[in-house]
Amino acid sequence: MRVARRSAGPGFAGTVVRNAPSALRQRVYAILRSVPRGKVVTYGQLALLAGHPRAARQVGWIAHTGSPDLPWRRVVNRFGGLATGYRRGRPGHSRDLRADGVRVRSDFTVDLDKYQWWPGEKTIRRLRLGPEIIAAILETTGSARRPPRLT
Repeated sequence: MRVARRSAGPGFAGTVVRNAPSALRQRVYAILRSVPRGKVVTYGQLALLAGHPRAARQVGWIAHTGSPDLPWRRVVNRFGGLATGYRRGRPGHSRDLRADGVRVRSDFTVDLDKYQWWPGEKTIRRLRLGPEIIAAILETTGSARRPPRLT
């Protein structure tokens, strides 16, 4: 955890803590570790599975500042688009996904119908996804096993 000191000014008297591990960050990390080689997830999907269905942008920031030992290459946007902020840009993201077994189209998108991952029953239990998360998946998609894409 990094600590940044700022000079005290009007209304400020103290220390700002940055990059403190949050519950959401830890959930996103656990879910991302579960995504198998050759599959992808969206930022919104990670947010939903982490129990924060409206936090896709926050998940994006977690990815941007996240631990480099995680498979961030497996995260795409809601349209299957590759990240422009990825190291070495979209061509680098494309290269890493292809090495992972995912076919990337010439417009730097992937086919979510083919490559999007959803947790199976074992993974749902291991990740301890609560009934409200499973219900949200079912409500949105109609299936807990392999639903169509979520935004």
